[in-house]
Amino acid sequence: MARGKEKPGRELLRMRYEVHREFDPIWQNEIMEREESYYWLAGQMNLPREDVHVSKFNRKMCQQALEVIKTFRLENNF
Repeated sequence: MARGKEKPGRELLRMRYEVHREFDPIWQNEIMEREESYYWLAGQMNLPREDVHVSKFNRKMCQQALEVIKTFRLENNF
């Protein structure tokens, strides 16, 4: 099975929603430009940029993204 491929059940859909809820304000509030924020997240997750699409994330990837994003937001008081 390809990286991130998982049939999205209710829990996975909820996790993806949470990733967007935490991540999107980074670029929406101009902390970073949108594309820059995706490159940043890719680097933090050790993934190529083209693999950083929340709709492709499995549970483990969502958990990793949330940890990275929440840490960033806490460290930057955002």
